[in-house]
Amino acid sequence: MKIYFTLHQVPELASLSKEEIRVVCAECVTPAWRRYYSFFWLLAIALGVVGCVAGNLIFREKWGTIFGCVLGSQVGFQIYMQVIFERSRPEIRRYLEELKYERQPDA
Repeated sequence: MKIYFTLHQVPELASLSKEEIRVVCAECVTPAWRRYYSFFWLLAIALGVVGCVAGNLIFREKWGTIFGCVLGSQVGFQIYMQVIFERSRPEIRRYLEELKYERQPDA
């Protein structure tokens, strides 16, 4: 599985303009985001707690705990976004195919 850091790196969205990406995301990515929202919070909290404990054990300072918590939450967010991108890609392909057929002039 390839890791995507921006929407422009998703192959289905690479050739689209910013406005087109915004429309496609509203139709395809946002529903997936809402569907897996509780998963995100559980993952972010769990990795945040793991980061807090690891930061405290490694650095033995208050800032180490905070740093570990923020880092763990960010890792959780990145994992979540990869799940969202991967789950949304079939829907994005379907939406773009429908859009392409709608734009073709009738013969």
